[in-house]
Amino acid sequence: MFNQEARWDRNMPGQHSRYLNEPIRVAAVFGQGRILPRYFFWHKKLYKIRKVTYFWQERQGNELFNIFSVETSGGLYQISLSNQTLSWHLNKVF
Repeated sequence: MFNQEARWDRNMPGQHSRYLNEPIRVAAVFGQGRILPRYFFWHKKLYKIRKVTYFWQERQGNELFNIFSVETSGGLYQISLSNQTLSWHLNKVF
């Protein structure tokens, strides 16, 4: 499960965020040892990713999560990919 106190956004002043753990569908490019999410679907809406602003990995037991902070025209989101289930989740909305 995603760590809500993870790194970069933990104590951002003036930032209001909402923690979620909702499954989403993501289109991503895999290559050269990298994962580049391009867009995601959430609540029947398409969100085109303009920029990956931050990336890190977290291990919880045997499960490794690739976590991305992504910017869309609508705001900043945090999404993650589980290496065990190969499922994507929307973890946080700013």
